[in-house]
Amino acid sequence: MLQKLGFEGMSSDDTDNRDLTQRVYRVRVLDWQRNVDRELHVIDRMRLEGEEVWASQGSKPAPRIRGEGNPSRRRDPPTGLPESFYNATWLINKDKSWRERVLCVSKEEFHWLKINCNEEER
Repeated sequence: MLQKLGFEGMSSDDTDNRDLTQRVYRVRVLDWQRNVDRELHVIDRMRLEGEEVWASQGSKPAPRIRGEGNPSRRRDPPTGLPESFYNATWLINKDKSWRERVLCVSKEEFHWLKINCNEEER
């Protein structure tokens, strides 16, 4: 999923300064993107718990708050993604010729795995 989305498919973060003991980020919502909060939460949790799935270089892991209440970000969607990566409501409101000509939606099928996580951990 992360490889398919690439840099252009990621949202930016705003620092949430309410917690002065630790840096916390509030992730901006991309209107074109399918909701992948659950999938990204699993990745964030692994990183915060010290799982060795990431290089030690770069910024230190920090909690991220995701959700529909966060501010949105206007960014052109990346082209060529499988249809299931796009928000279905957003996509259906776009002209079919624009979707084919500009968005270049891939015919590739992407199989999403259902991730079960304890809501108390979120």
